[in-house]
Amino acid sequence: MKLYVTYGGENHLYKNDLKRFSNNKYKCIKLYKTSDKGLVCICKSKARKEMPYRVTYGFSETFFADLESAETFVKERFTGYTEVLKNE
Repeated sequence: MKLYVTYGGENHLYKNDLKRFSNNKYKCIKLYKTSDKGLVCICKSKARKEMPYRVTYGFSETFFADLESAETFVKERFTGYTEVLKNE
C-alpha cells in the first residue's frame, strides 16, 4: 500500500533532498521523480573503484561501471519522470 501525503499542493524536489539520499559511503548525484510519484536516485560510491554507480528505486539497487550506463538505465526503465535534480 502506498500512502501519499501532500499539504497545499504537489511535492517537488529540493537541493536538501540530495543530502537525504547521501551517506558516508555514497553521494547522491541525481534524483528523479517518476510519473507514479516514486523516486529514483543515482549515487556514486566514495570508496568502491569497480561498479561505483548505484541506481536505487524502491527497495531495489542496481550497480553500474559508469554514469552514462546508469543514466541510460534510468531513461529506459523509467520512461515518465517529471523532475530531475542534479548535484554535479
